Amino acid sequence: MVLSDDIYEHLVFDGLAFHTIAQVEPRLRERTLTVNGVSKAYAMTGWRIGFGAGPRWLIEAMEKFQGQQTSGACSISQHAALAALTGPQDFIPFSRAAFQRRRDLVVTLLNQAPGLQCAKPQGAFYAFASCKGLIGRTTPAGTRLACDEDVVNALLEGPTSLPSREVPSGSVPTCAFPMPWMINRSAWLARPSRRSAKLYPSNLPHPSVREPRSAMMQPEFIHSRIPIKVKGLALEIAAISRSGETDPIVFLHGFGSTKEDYADIVRCPELTGRPFLAYDAPGCGETACSDLSKVSIPFLVDTALAVLEHNGIERFHLSGHSMGGLTALMLAHQHPDRVLSFIDIEGNIAPEDCFLSRQIVDYPDADADKFFADFIERTRHASAYSSALYAASLWHKVRAGAVPGIFRSMVELSDHGGLMDKFLGLPCPKMFMYGEQNASLSYLSDIQAKGVRLAEIPNCAHFPMYSNPPLMWKAIADFVKGIN
Repeated sequence: MVLSDDIYEHLVFDGLAFHTIAQVEPRLRERTLTVNGVSKAYAMTGWRIGFGAGPRWLIEAMEKFQGQQTSGACSISQHAALAALTGPQDFIPFSRAAFQRRRDLVVTLLNQAPGLQCAKPQGAFYAFASCKGLIGRTTPAGTRLACDEDVVNALLEGPTSLPSREVPSGSVPTCAFPMPWMINRSAWLARPSRRSAKLYPSNLPHPSVREPRSAMMQPEFIHSRIPIKVKGLALEIAAISRSGETDPIVFLHGFGSTKEDYADIVRCPELTGRPFLAYDAPGCGETACSDLSKVSIPFLVDTALAVLEHNGIERFHLSGHSMGGLTALMLAHQHPDRVLSFIDIEGNIAPEDCFLSRQIVDYPDADADKFFADFIERTRHASAYSSALYAASLWHKVRAGAVPGIFRSMVELSDHGGLMDKFLGLPCPKMFMYGEQNASLSYLSDIQAKGVRLAEIPNCAHFPMYSNPPLMWKAIADFVKGIN
């Protein structure tokens, strides 16, 4: 007999498909007992409902045995499980995407810890990290780490008990299993504790996280989630916005940034009351995407159109930074009648603008995670303003699986998309913002001569929202206020 535990059938990552063993080898059908439940994919652990399917003779025998050993399942739990299994299933891709983001973060940080190695699991929410590199070493307290149980005990005792930097607690030894140097990390399901917050952040709302009462009573902008489909792909867009009577400003963030880059519009007196919308692009921030490999600049343009339609926005001022600037340019080129003005914050309009995205060509790597890790390390040591600050949050803000598609499409459009002609051909007023460290861009004087307003931000390179936000907002406000 074969016992097939399919409880994680909906929690497989990286675009992989789930197959139960009876599908793989139909001849085993009459010898297979398949078991499942609602505790994992449907997050119904407390309802205690599982079920099985197998040959009639085996199920009948199981019924007889269970009838003499336990009571039946609660009727309320049965109805709840039935509702879960037969009701809408469209939330599952978003849950899977959230778990995949957490897996990526957990595995990355475990592999950064000296002495630990962790393979990337392709499903569920457990990480088995090898602590073989710590076995035989001695802690500052003089304790020799002879096995995984010693390592886990040292973790539980605190960072000073380890021979290396802190690895947050919550591990379980696997000394009962064939590889006694492995430790099991399953805590990315949990909310972060004070000690483990850097390893297990969650982007999902939680009732225990409360704003001050005054902030709850008078929100300065609205945080929302928008379920949409783009090219048949399920998305849940995380957005912030403020309503108002005038035409809104739509902000598209850059690679490695999020919608929060533009939340400080509420701190700009010149833009008081101005409606706005900013959202996390697929593959970034809190937005969930069911297939990261499909993300590219054309896909981001289609996403922008879907978000605008959802919010009922017809005409708008448009601002985009870097990747968002290129997305905004393509959007404005396709729908010039809808864009009242365009603020391009170092968005790609020429091949020389690919200093970040062209690394997909200059430093190719088939492993998306390794490429992204190396990209972050190169960025961390770049000489431009705010480079280290930018690099520090990249793992938290971008999914590695989305990076190749985004970067390749940015390079392709920058080299062969005729972006300069598209930019200069827009009929709306245009402003190009850049940091003083990038004042050597070869096209600045030419686009200025052709009617584009330039805004140089001092003490800044590619990220004015990090290096000099007050002057960035002043430039945006001055430009938008001058538009009729």
